[in-house]
Amino acid sequence: MKLKLLINHKPFTMTKNRLLNVSIFICKSFRLIYIILFMIVTGFFIHFQINPSAYKKFNFNDFSIEKNTDLKFKIETKSKFSMNNDKVLEDNEVYKIDKLTTGSSFFLYIEIALCMILSFLCLKEFQNVLESVKRINTFQERNVASFRKIGKYLSLIFILSSFSMLSFKNGHIMSFSFSITLPCLIILSFIMAEIFKEGSMLSEEVNLTV
Repeated sequence: MKLKLLINHKPFTMTKNRLLNVSIFICKSFRLIYIILFMIVTGFFIHFQINPSAYKKFNFNDFSIEKNTDLKFKIETKSKFSMNNDKVLEDNEVYKIDKLTTGSSFFLYIEIALCMILSFLCLKEFQNVLESVKRINTFQERNVASFRKIGKYLSLIFILSSFSMLSFKNGHIMSFSFSITLPCLIILSFIMAEIFKEGSMLSEEVNLTV
């Protein structure tokens, strides 16, 4: 009977390890992608500071992508003004990337870079949890700390990505967006932290009892 149980348990363990290995590989791959994207964004930022006219064909409206699968609330205000009583330009002439002020370009780069770094750290902590589960060290205090860190990182991403203010040569764009996805992930992270905390306490009690 014992031999039969061991034989039946082996395929489940192999499947579990395979899923964990795939998940860990995905985390590592996405972390590498974030590093590459960070380098690309930094390269574009440096090039923009040197030669902004190279981006005169691009308009900020071209990068406005709405996700229908995500419940999202957004408020956006735009303002335009003219210099020396000149005619007010059309939106496609005002909100061009090459018309972005130096301060706004730095603000936008820092915002994007911080979101990438925080996303990278979230993946790192989640990978640590997966690796500990693979080592059969599931309910550990460091996993509790990892989920709490993920919740904090996601909270910072939510704050950074919710508000945006850009200044152009002849206008401004100010927007506030609220996506339901990130708050749900934040709440889930802290719930998982509490679940793992309870599991850690129960594991310690069992060890003391034994």
